[in-house]
Amino acid sequence: MGVERKTVSAKLAPENSDFIADLKYKLRPYEISRSSLINLCVGIVRQLYTKGELSLEPEQLQKLLTTTDRSEIISETRRKRGKD
Repeated sequence: MGVERKTVSAKLAPENSDFIADLKYKLRPYEISRSSLINLCVGIVRQLYTKGELSLEPEQLQKLLTTTDRSEIISETRRKRGKD
């Protein structure tokens, strides 16, 4: 059984791109592609959505995103990169 490869373009917000880059770094010494990590994240969201544990309705997403201080997460990620 072969693997069919398709070209996919993903335009990510800078903080999402930083998150994927940080995951790649943390998973060393394993070589994992950026697209594999994006696919994994989407798979996790799909499973949570299917189980009813995550709502993708705009109002619910807005509530989730506003209760998470993303700026702290981004600052922490950048601070860690500066030390490595």
